[in-house]
Amino acid sequence: VHPLIHVLQNPDAGVRRNAAWALGEIASEAAIDPLIMALQDSDLGVRNRAAWALGRIGEVAVHTLITVLQDSDSSLLRNGATAVLEHIPSETAVDPLIEALQDPYLSIRRNSTRALGRIGEAAVNPLLEALQNSDSEVRFSAIQALLVIAPERAITPLIEALQDQDYRIRMNAAAALAEIGEIAINPLISALHDQNDWVRVNAATALVEIGEAAVNPLISVLQSSDPEIYENASRALIKLGEAATEPLIEALQDPNSISRRNATGTLIGIGESAVNSLIEALQAPEVEVRRNAAIALGEIGSELAIKPLIKAVQDPDSGVRRNAAIALGNNKLGTAVEDFADVLVEILQESEDPVVRGFLIQTLQKYPESFITIAFINRLNTSTETTVNRYYAINGLTYQHHLQNLANSSTLLETLPILAHQEEEDLLVRYGVFLLLSSIKGTSINSKMESQYEIIV
Repeated sequence: VHPLIHVLQNPDAGVRRNAAWALGEIASEAAIDPLIMALQDSDLGVRNRAAWALGRIGEVAVHTLITVLQDSDSSLLRNGATAVLEHIPSETAVDPLIEALQDPYLSIRRNSTRALGRIGEAAVNPLLEALQNSDSEVRFSAIQALLVIAPERAITPLIEALQDQDYRIRMNAAAALAEIGEIAINPLISALHDQNDWVRVNAATALVEIGEAAVNPLISVLQSSDPEIYENASRALIKLGEAATEPLIEALQDPNSISRRNATGTLIGIGESAVNSLIEALQAPEVEVRRNAAIALGEIGSELAIKPLIKAVQDPDSGVRRNAAIALGNNKLGTAVEDFADVLVEILQESEDPVVRGFLIQTLQKYPESFITIAFINRLNTSTETTVNRYYAINGLTYQHHLQNLANSSTLLETLPILAHQEEEDLLVRYGVFLLLSSIKGTSINSKMESQYEIIV
């Protein structure tokens, strides 16, 4: 033993590490003081081996370790002592470890917390007393130790810690409450209203860890108009994914418009895994559910939704029809809608809803098929069509592929000058047609048309 103790002073760190290891294997009381001094060795490996060796020596080293913890000015020694005491659970060390919870060094406080957790029941009452300490770090370290020893005794202190003046305590308390389970849900929901960002984020994360039981309480937060509050709830629900989908769809009929809007946005955030439920929601008896489901499906952009949305364009409710038509024009659906362009043209011709027809025109204008060009010309020549939709048709025809379709069809071209010369027609419609004619490749305006064009301009 003594030669090994002497070797702890060797200039070679590798030799010192081996000596500390050997002393741990021997586990002699005579090595306690030298090993404690080795806890402040310049080499981390030596310090770790010395701590391990003291742990091997066991209970007989506790008194000396406590003395070091209470009296040493060296943070390395105090850190090493608490690290060793973590592995030698001793009731004798409870009070010194409680005191160490207010050490200025975080690693020492953490070691002390873990050590108290290992000691068990004997540390509970001193830890409960420590909850009254004026130092917020001591209070929270005590809560963390209680979570290990007696979780049921930590619930109330943790919930109370959510009201602590120190945001760091509130933040850590919110994170720790995830371990408590469902009983922590309501306090964590309240913490979503905390003034500090990190407290709100930790509360939301804890609610996600608690799981499905937190879904409905989180949905209740969506009625807030404050983005700093509802966005954390929304992110938590998105992480809960499928577990949150059906309750969110129910929330689409909430009488509160803010709740409906935020529930829709959350379903969009859940994305593809919500699509099937949203498609089913297009058949729901509640109008608001159908309306918001259509919005969400358009934003998610799943091709699976195209046929159900086309069906929804013919829904009895005008809001559902219009939202479905808008969704079909959403770029997130990509070009897959083009495969159903003929069906959409048929609806365009038959729909009695002018707003739906307007949205369909705007959706179809992107696609080059000649039957779409014909449909737009028909809209222009339909006297009962709204002026706005005729403007939309003119705008759609200015797309290069539709201009080319017009240039390639004398039959279609012949209808435009006629429309442009009808004096009873809306002036801007006539003007739009003149501009359209002037844009068509390979066509020219005759002198009569030119004079009228100048007058209109």
